[in-house]
Amino acid sequence: MRTTKTDKRESKNVSDYENFDFTLNIPLRTHDIARCGTGFQRSDPAARFTYKSVILIFYREGTQEEEEEKEEEEEEEEVEEEEEEEEEEEEEEEEEEEEEEEEEEEEEEEDEDFLVIIVDHKMFGENGE
Repeated sequence: MRTTKTDKRESKNVSDYENFDFTLNIPLRTHDIARCGTGFQRSDPAARFTYKSVILIFYREGTQEEEEEKEEEEEEEEVEEEEEEEEEEEEEEEEEEEEEEEEEEEEEEEDEDFLVIIVDHKMFGENGE
C-alpha cells in the first residue's frame, strides 16, 4: 500500500500527526467499490482518502448478484410454503424452523462476504510511508 504525504509543512515532531495528511491510493475495479461505504467515488478508478485513520470495506465480487438470486429463491419458496400451509399446519411449523436455520446460515455467510482493512497512521513510518 502506497501513501503520499500531501501536507508540505515541515514538522520535527513526527508523532504530531495533525501536521500530516495521508492520501491512500488503492486501485479498485468498479464492482469492488460499488457497494462500499461513503468516501468512495464510483467514477474514480482509485479510492482516495485524507484521514488519519480509515476503515476500508471491500465486498467480494458477485456478492450483490448472489443476494439477488437468494431473494428470488426465497420468493419462490414462499409461494410453495403458502400452498403447503393450506394442506397441513404441521408442515408449516417444520418449515419455519428450517427457515430460521437458513437465515442463521445466511447471516454467517454474509459475514464472510467482505474484507475489512483497518489502516492506522501508526502503521506508516516516520516519513508517512
